[in-house]
Amino acid sequence: MEVDKAKFRTEGQCYRCGEKGHRSFECKDAQKRKPQFNVREFLEKMTKEEREKLLEGF
Repeated sequence: MEVDKAKFRTEGQCYRCGEKGHRSFECKDAQKRKPQFNVREFLEKMTKEEREKLLEGF
């Protein structure tokens, strides 16, 4: 969906859901749809053996 950001900005609407009162990066609808996943943090929490096993097929 192509959004006219200038229009949304002047009307004070969110680019993602079209509602007023918040910006797109604060949109609750977007946060529900896209969970955040930090790959670096995930890998750092793994043991050396787990990382090696994960990378076996590469």
